Amino acid sequence: MPNHIFSLSENAAFAIQRRMPKALFSHNRQFLMRTYPHGMRFDSSNYDPVIFWRAGVQVVALNWQSWDLGMVLNEGMFMGSDGYVLKPKGYRHDPRDQQSIEESHIPSKTLERVAITIIAAQNLPLLNRHDDPAKFIPYVKIGLHTEPDALSAMVDENATAEQVKQIGYSGETGKSKGTSPDFGGETVEFLNVEGVVPELAFLSFRVMNDVPGPDVMAAWACVRLDRLRLGYRFLRVLDREGMPSKGILLVKSEIREAL
Repeated sequence: MPNHIFSLSENAAFAIQRRMPKALFSHNRQFLMRTYPHGMRFDSSNYDPVIFWRAGVQVVALNWQSWDLGMVLNEGMFMGSDGYVLKPKGYRHDPRDQQSIEESHIPSKTLERVAITIIAAQNLPLLNRHDDPAKFIPYVKIGLHTEPDALSAMVDENATAEQVKQIGYSGETGKSKGTSPDFGGETVEFLNVEGVVPELAFLSFRVMNDVPGPDVMAAWACVRLDRLRLGYRFLRVLDREGMPSKGILLVKSEIREAL
């Protein structure tokens, strides 16, 4: 049983990560840490869990009441598992490794090109089952979620947690119509993405409904990069409550690593 675990709010963990990233990472190679959402999140929203996974935090707690991007990424991390996944190489303590944390190396990749082509979808779930499918105006938001080197300090030590922004790569398709739309083979590209740890990087696919005011997520899928199968694939999407649906996306995925 673990006899040493720190439990920190997101703001406290962010502050330590900004000031002492090497000490935080070193601690989390040998001991347990838990982070949890700040108590002022009255709307039960979530932070980006990838930030803390990349810092070696083992237990990244989220508000399960809200199916936002944080929960989408969490599902992408643990999908198909029993709730536990092994940390990547370099993140685990190895008593045979005599290197200091300053000398240690975290294996990562530079992706010269990541291209995602959205071809079509079928049986997308409506926001409400009584909605008129003819009034459903879907488009797909695609995000590549990765983080800077876990040993690198943040630049602005005075930044708040909300101001500490992940390295974001995102794009979206044009709008289509109906629950089985044709997206015309639109391609979203991400170029020269550095410092990628595939086990801690994700592609998110969020099917949005174009409505007056803020657009609403109707369905989604999230794939960890080390699990992504290249070429033409069907992606099963979940509904906005995280429940299985009959919806699928037909996509083509291409990744070219830098030499």
